[in-house]
Amino acid sequence: MLGHAAVDVLARDFEVHATVRDPDRARRLGLDVPLHALDGAGPDAPATLDVILAATGAEAVVNCVGLVKQLEEASRPVPAITLNALFPHQAAEVCAARGARLIHVSTDCVFSGDLAPPDRYGEDDLPDCRDLYGRSKLLGEVVEDGLTLRTSIIGWELERASGLLEWLAGQAGGTIRGFANAWFSGLTTRALAAVIGELIADHPTLTGLYQVSTEPISKLDLVTRLDRALGLDCTIEPAAEPRVNRALDSTRFRAETGIEIPSWDEMIDDYATHTRPGRAT
Repeated sequence: MLGHAAVDVLARDFEVHATVRDPDRARRLGLDVPLHALDGAGPDAPATLDVILAATGAEAVVNCVGLVKQLEEASRPVPAITLNALFPHQAAEVCAARGARLIHVSTDCVFSGDLAPPDRYGEDDLPDCRDLYGRSKLLGEVVEDGLTLRTSIIGWELERASGLLEWLAGQAGGTIRGFANAWFSGLTTRALAAVIGELIADHPTLTGLYQVSTEPISKLDLVTRLDRALGLDCTIEPAAEPRVNRALDSTRFRAETGIEIPSWDEMIDDYATHTRPGRAT
């Protein structure tokens, strides 16, 4: 989900190479940058990444590899731990040896969501996730040898249809529930990619763990705005359950970088003007 958006946004200002499992398939889906085969779950992933860095001379590596919570594989220990926990640290070691900077993306799901709104989780709050996905992502956070951005995202997927936008688009004209007490402070994939671009260009020495968020929004408000912007004409029924608040506090990130995070209206308007990748709208 994030990878193809990062390629699209970052290629405007940088020379971008992308790693994918199947370069031929990725080209057919519209990825128009140099592609390199890499399977983050494979035993040869670190060695393959090292060869790619040696060949390209890359100065920065953005790790968008990971199993998202909606996928069945994320509930199985071997793939979840390999991709979400082990590979980021393997990539960090390879990058350090090659003098490249690693930017890794983590998730708000390291927290349980039991926090009462309007409070938000800070970097110093103890992660208290109870599921394999959250724990695997927590273990994958790279702090010493790179930059980890803890955040959450929505966006069009390149091929699969497991995310919020694909699900919502599939309900066009129908009736859906909107969760009034589920709070979200993430970014669209395009907005996060733009933030990463600013970090690469203007903050080359920033390392450690930082949370990146926008103003919290309820899932009810979010799907209502998306429905309107995308012209889906859904009937949205408010639902009081579930109650979950994974809103993140990004005060430290904003203060140290000066990067402005777009509002939800800005991010949604941007998505409404972009075609779904790999297919027609």
